[in-house]
Amino acid sequence: MRLGIDINKTRHVSPNVLPCTGSHICVVFIKFLRFVGVGTLATAIQYVILIVLVRLEVSSPTIASATGFMISGIINYLLNYHFTFRSQRAHIQAASRFAAVAAMGLILNTGVMALGVNVLLIHYLAVQIVATAIVLLWNFFGNYLWSFRDINA
Repeated sequence: MRLGIDINKTRHVSPNVLPCTGSHICVVFIKFLRFVGVGTLATAIQYVILIVLVRLEVSSPTIASATGFMISGIINYLLNYHFTFRSQRAHIQAASRFAAVAAMGLILNTGVMALGVNVLLIHYLAVQIVATAIVLLWNFFGNYLWSFRDINA
């Protein structure tokens, strides 16, 4: 047993129980890890759309990035609602809050892309990495503290 977590008891944990429910920091960390996993999938989808649209010369890198962001956002919401935060909020409330957080994330993402690509003349994929890191932190804390927050908290 280490840090109050018995490894043998965590192998078959119910999906609704975290192995470290006694520590708020641990619970937040596990939710963050889940959020990162879901976000990794959503980001991969965004990057594929970005690269395909740019390489096919369908749109500029900024518009292609924004398009990928919006499409991956739908997948991101559903997985975060059910898996990461196991929300009990009505979808209308959770989805509208998630959309507000995502809209601000889109503004951050698009602003960083426009600045990096059009003003600083940095390669679009390098700029996208920076934008992704900024938006990751914004989205986790916005969703954790507001969108999916326990309705009894």
